[in-house]
Amino acid sequence: MRRLASGRGTAVVAAVLVVGASAATEGSALAAHVDVLLAAEGDKIVTGTFAWGTSDISLPEAAFSRGFEYVQDNAAVATNPGFNAVPVPPAPYESLPSDTPVAFSMVPVPGLESDLAYWDGHGEVSFVSPTGHASLSILHALSGEPVHVMGANAETPGFAIGTTAAGGLLHEHHQIVLVGPDSGQLPSEGVYVFAMRFHAGTLESSPPAVFAMQFGLAPDGGTDLNDELATHAAMSIQQSIEDDLAVDPSADDGCNVAGGGFGPSPLALPVVVLVWLSRRRGRRARP
Repeated sequence: MRRLASGRGTAVVAAVLVVGASAATEGSALAAHVDVLLAAEGDKIVTGTFAWGTSDISLPEAAFSRGFEYVQDNAAVATNPGFNAVPVPPAPYESLPSDTPVAFSMVPVPGLESDLAYWDGHGEVSFVSPTGHASLSILHALSGEPVHVMGANAETPGFAIGTTAAGGLLHEHHQIVLVGPDSGQLPSEGVYVFAMRFHAGTLESSPPAVFAMQFGLAPDGGTDLNDELATHAAMSIQQSIEDDLAVDPSADDGCNVAGGGFGPSPLALPVVVLVWLSRRRGRRARP
């Protein structure tokens, strides 16, 4: 399989995969229905997490993880995470403008020359081309309008997620569909990573938000991410993020994430990083 590479010859992706923003335990975090939160910071869009049921908010966050929820024919389907905006996010963040369409585009994953990449979940974390494993589509929940990604190094326009209501309120869910390489063949089991950029009115578009979706890796065959593999990945990689991928949170040219960030700063070592869980209590706030 062709290993995806950055300009340095080694695939480099720093993804802190946030499965929950509020619960005290990993299991309750998943039960809290954690969506992607969109807010404004000055004149630009930022992403974070919003936990339904607790209203816990974490800003900024730039990477998210989930599992596919069910199988239909030769496809795995997820309707989470959803996309959310609130009228009063915690300071210094502001709400999105009212009555404004919010759209997205699919972009190459930071550090990878690809808008979709695959890791089988075994051994060293290493993303390769999704060719022969699966393709991925985002489908509009009402119209069925599709946006496809198959491993290209290009930005692909998406569709309007929804239009904000008064006060900038938004809550929409669409379908994320992972399709097997051939008719009647399910996608390969593993982790699929892709990235989205969000747009709204005259605001500057968000930095890329990275999504990692697992299929078939949970011990019970379900979508629970809190398994031995995920925990091992989190523990073994966390120090690498802190040592090698730290980015100044105030930098304008980086993408801030819990425990590190995406940005132009040179890396001490060329590494591929997948972190499944991030629990930084000091960054939680309520609206």
